[in-house]
Amino acid sequence: MYEGISSLFEEAGEVYFEVGTFAETHNMGYGETLRRYQQSANCFVKNNSKKAYASFQKVVDVYKKYNDIRLAIEHCVEYGYKCGTKFKDLYQRDVFFEQADKMQLEHHISHTCVMRQMDYSKYANDFDIARADQDRFLSEIKDATGQTVTHVSYCSTCVYVYYKLGRLIILRTGGDLDDIN
Repeated sequence: MYEGISSLFEEAGEVYFEVGTFAETHNMGYGETLRRYQQSANCFVKNNSKKAYASFQKVVDVYKKYNDIRLAIEHCVEYGYKCGTKFKDLYQRDVFFEQADKMQLEHHISHTCVMRQMDYSKYANDFDIARADQDRFLSEIKDATGQTVTHVSYCSTCVYVYYKLGRLIILRTGGDLDDIN
């Protein structure tokens, strides 16, 4: 990445984080606060900056504040995965995975893995099967605002299969792998 672009992503991430903090402290609403922290995280991830961790945590905290526990768990797992794969930070990966586990226990939310392993030969001739298998991780739930959202149900075990399926689908359709990380 060009240095000029890199510094722009870093600066944008910091600005979005500040706007998220402002929105949170001035009670500007669930959606506005979440969007800004998520935009902050996306900028930091594109820049390979570990500042993303603070943005990740803020997103989780907002979900928890509004009692959207399933979405908080989902994002802990997603962010744990990103910390481990994108940043190669196993400690931070485990911090997010453990938060997800703790919330599942505290809120009596059970999880059964859709898939724990992936057999690539199953998808050799028909990637629609990969799409169908990835869709098995998805369900519709209501968020804190009452809107229906798509929820990805995965844990620290099956998250890897979910993202492998996503990469396979992207590769088969000629997409950009940067879209999945």
